[in-house]
Amino acid sequence: MKPFVGLVFTTLGAAGAFGACSSSSSNGACAPGSTQKCVCPSGSGAQTCAADGSGWSSCQCASSSGSHSTSGSGSGSGPAVDAGPDGSISCGSGSDAGSGRCIYTLASGQSSPFGIAVDSTDVYWTNANGGSVAKVPLGGGSVTTLASAQTSPYSIALDSTSAYWVNGFTGGAVLKVPLGGGTVATLASGQSNPKGITVDSTSVTWTNTSGEGDGNGTVMKMPLDGGTVTTLASVPPNDPYGVVLGGQIAVDAASAYWTGGTDGRSVMKVPLGGGTATTLASGQSYPFGIAVDATTVYWTDQGPTAAFPGGFPSPPQPTNAGVVMKVPLGGGAATTLACGQSDPSGIAVDATSVYWTNPISGTVMKLPK
Repeated sequence: MKPFVGLVFTTLGAAGAFGACSSSSSNGACAPGSTQKCVCPSGSGAQTCAADGSGWSSCQCASSSGSHSTSGSGSGSGPAVDAGPDGSISCGSGSDAGSGRCIYTLASGQSSPFGIAVDSTDVYWTNANGGSVAKVPLGGGSVTTLASAQTSPYSIALDSTSAYWVNGFTGGAVLKVPLGGGTVATLASGQSNPKGITVDSTSVTWTNTSGEGDGNGTVMKMPLDGGTVTTLASVPPNDPYGVVLGGQIAVDAASAYWTGGTDGRSVMKVPLGGGTATTLASGQSYPFGIAVDATTVYWTDQGPTAAFPGGFPSPPQPTNAGVVMKVPLGGGAATTLACGQSDPSGIAVDATSVYWTNPISGTVMKLPK
């Protein structure tokens, strides 16, 4: 999977420091006596900061027989806990080690899960190699297939009634299906390797990637129910990975956000009304998927390669060197939320958690904020 690069920029934030998770919290010291939420097999628990502010206690979880704790560091050899949503829960090297926030595997055995989105009840994703769109309840459970026989479905977005996604490669398409399942509708066809997609109350917007003979990189827009396709931006293919606003995009009320930048290693934003793009985080290895909430930008970084330790321009090889990151909307220090991930790609957030896909391991993951 390739990074995507875009507009001119000025630097706003500091480079993000990340690496292998350790036994200490990636969030640093905490306020003595303060508490925070943490993940438990059947809901949320709580943990308390040590009196000297050196770190968090193990996660205290309520159960029918009282309370028990999850191990926040080490190899998961602490007190036993119930199984996670699909029978898998990690509180060791793949978690936010030391903080007690454990990673849930919501779905496994998927065929290159890629794009991901979330609403108030379910997590939705595309299986790029499997050619399908699927969902699972937020707390885990049975996987439901919403669409099949698709051609390389990539990114996915939601509104209150439908799931929207793009099928990649030259001759790609933009499609939608009701959230509860039903007939798949093609909104636009003949697109040039579409990758990113987002929706608002009236329109669906997507990116067509440039390079590799695909023509200009473009940002396209059309009504939610179909109609005239409008080109919002077009960039000549002067970079083998280039597309304005990046292959993966996220928006809030003020700005558009994307991964890539001119060096392929940055997290960027630009005002929705246009203007100079700024760098929120630089010095990343292979930033890819991106999501945003009211205060924070989140992204996946697929990690370096053996041949190209910096990651760019060679696509990552199947490793467990990927990380999930975050940075404040206004820029600042980047924080590692999870590491040891296998080629993490799509990412989504809701009020409590961060969700992402691992195409190599075929898993859909969840971690509390």
